Amino acid sequence: MLRRLGDLISSRDDRPTGRTSLHREPSDWTVAEKSESYMRKMHLEHLLDEYYKGHVEIQKEAREHLSRYNAIPEKILIDLSLKTITGEEKNVYLFVKLLMEERDDLEKRAAAYLRLDVLTKMKKEMQMYNVVIATIEKFQKYHNISEKFIFGNMFATCIGLRMTMPPPPTTPPHLPDCFSAIILDRTGFRNPAPLANGQRGYDRVTTTMILRQMARFHACPIAMRLKKGITFRRTILPILYLNVKDYQPVPSDEELLQELISDRLKNKNLRRPHLENIKNSQQLSRLFDWIYHDGIDETWYTICHTKYGIPNILITRGDREAPGSSRLLEMWKFTYNSCCTDLAYFIYTSVNTDTLGKYLEEMLQEYFNEFKMTLDKHQISSKFSSTYSYKRFKLEFKAVEKRIFTKIVDAINDCFKKERSYKGYKPGNEQILEQDYNDRITYVLTAYSR
Repeated sequence: MLRRLGDLISSRDDRPTGRTSLHREPSDWTVAEKSESYMRKMHLEHLLDEYYKGHVEIQKEAREHLSRYNAIPEKILIDLSLKTITGEEKNVYLFVKLLMEERDDLEKRAAAYLRLDVLTKMKKEMQMYNVVIATIEKFQKYHNISEKFIFGNMFATCIGLRMTMPPPPTTPPHLPDCFSAIILDRTGFRNPAPLANGQRGYDRVTTTMILRQMARFHACPIAMRLKKGITFRRTILPILYLNVKDYQPVPSDEELLQELISDRLKNKNLRRPHLENIKNSQQLSRLFDWIYHDGIDETWYTICHTKYGIPNILITRGDREAPGSSRLLEMWKFTYNSCCTDLAYFIYTSVNTDTLGKYLEEMLQEYFNEFKMTLDKHQISSKFSSTYSYKRFKLEFKAVEKRIFTKIVDAINDCFKKERSYKGYKPGNEQILEQDYNDRITYVLTAYSR
């Protein structure tokens, strides 16, 4: 370890004092010469070699840092031109997450190791790929499930994961160290369009595509739980329940509720008639958390993202901008919860208000039809047909909708707050944002009262 640290110190270079934000234009990217390859400097080319089963020659490289200087973890987008061992030339667009870049700085390394929340999140994200997805896909392969329903297709392709530098120590680390890395392939996928650019949520066509993929994402783990319950509970649930420690104290429910009422719902005409509903939802959420461990009906419980919304969804576009498919980001957020948690969160925070007001029932039906089809593809026996009926699904959605009501309103406020701080935000777009905010909040408040 000391020899490795000495080598890193001897190769230390001067670092810039600042970083650009996420919404940086591609024309500002730096193009690295072969001798200055970032992938080589951070010892990431070995992960490419393993993925492509042979030495990979990096021909051209451009990168953009998504996080500010000294952020923990570091997030980078890298545009690569490479040649594989077979001579095939490829252009790939990679997302790289590192615990830290300046591994030779012992003070920064110590600070990173104090961030138990970050370490746990990176570990959980790695285990989602190499344990959870692998276990579910093994189950699907045994049952000859078609490619469309394969669980791993819901996420960006994993190029490589690394907890520590090879060769691994005698005792593998329980948490990532300063050499840890996650590399994902985002080729063809777009980052979410900011609301500040006029994006007011997904249209009807894109919403339908995402709902169908969400239904498959939820139904695959349920199918495994029903057919291989012991394996599911022993292998997958412990990872979903992996506790992510909060680096900063989380405000109490009472503080969040008071902030929601007094500061965020500034329109008194919206707030006054719905004040009692807001309080009731908060109480319902607290009561549910209290009784959860005493036993709960797990019929609709599956792997859930909990923040299934625009910031965490990547989209591919085909001819004439038609939506192709979607991929979920930030897999450390995954937990074990009702599928309707993701469904309600997505519908009320990410679908444009025109579609939301006209097609709610159709959206629920589309989700359920794909959900049921996925269970059928996994050969779930007919004895579960009455259990997974549309009537019972609607009852579950209504119950969850009311339980997470305040979280949805809170998420809408957070989204608009972030859009106003976006550096490309133009004052001329303020009216668009305010109108969409009022329409969305009004719809959510009214929906709760139904």
